Amino acid sequence: MYQQERTSEETQPQRQTPDPKLSLALRFTAEDLIANRRGWLTDHQREMVNIRRRNAMLKFSAFAVLLAGVVLAWTLILNRLTTMDDLLLVAIFGALLVAISVLMSYTWHHFQWWQVLREDSKLETLLSISGRAIKSSDGTPQITVDDVIFYPEKKAFKAFKDDELYIIYYVPYSKTILAAHPVEV
Repeated sequence: MYQQERTSEETQPQRQTPDPKLSLALRFTAEDLIANRRGWLTDHQREMVNIRRRNAMLKFSAFAVLLAGVVLAWTLILNRLTTMDDLLLVAIFGALLVAISVLMSYTWHHFQWWQVLREDSKLETLLSISGRAIKSSDGTPQITVDDVIFYPEKKAFKAFKDDELYIIYYVPYSKTILAAHPVEV
């Protein structure tokens, strides 16, 4: 199990209201931030994780249905493929084989993501980390604080200032950022 990294409220000046850009982009409230400073997840934030989890399940289900359709088409084509002279059917067979492998990969990825979010949704507490938020320079929405890498949505990524000090509150398994605020020095 993950240990919680706590920041001392006595040593860190506390902002009473959340940073408006971060609050809007990450969809957290002042009440969420107060609870997060104490190490707790709010019902609102748990629901945000559950929404991400449901979306992952929908994507997994959609890819699973597509995969089943491609396998069915593959079976039908195999039944028609009686000779190797029919190049069109061989080409379709090859394309379906590639489609199956790609769909299997996407299906597995979304299933694993759903499992990770399921573990996060069971938590009562969250983690926090403070440090410089280093944004990737290649256009990928990636933020690194110390050795922890986050992949926020693009809107949240844009709300962070590069190489600025932040305290970030997140769930450990998916590394989903639930709230953040700049550290005032």
